[in-house]
Amino acid sequence: MGETVQFKCKCGYISKEIDEGVGFLEYKLNPNKEEIYVESAICQNCSEVIDINRDDKHPKCNICNGSKVISYNDSRLSKTTQKTIQCKKLILKKGIKTDEIENIFDDNLYTFENCNEVVPDKTYYYCPKCKKFLMEQIHVAWWD
Repeated sequence: MGETVQFKCKCGYISKEIDEGVGFLEYKLNPNKEEIYVESAICQNCSEVIDINRDDKHPKCNICNGSKVISYNDSRLSKTTQKTIQCKKLILKKGIKTDEIENIFDDNLYTFENCNEVVPDKTYYYCPKCKKFLMEQIHVAWWD
């Protein structure tokens, strides 16, 4: 299964659509009938978002043939912001021993406690044009 994605930056840069993943589409395009897992990458030579074969040891840019290519799976090319959400924790009431519980679905055994939890919010990617972490990955479609 694969996903078509596109990258859009706040600076105005928009990448071409990239078919990430593996599926029947790759078998049709690949004459050797080998499984190719495609992922997005940045070419530092021509400053474009490109697609590469994940298993290629020395990937080349399919636009300029440059060799300074880094996969967007490299953690240095993304930053994730965090946010705090309010939640409720389900906890066992005081005085109740776990070995005495006969029915774990008995509502009288539990109480709720308010809590705050820090969770991932948005992931921003390094933009090849403005050189800042302002670019978002946009889902376009699923394919197989």
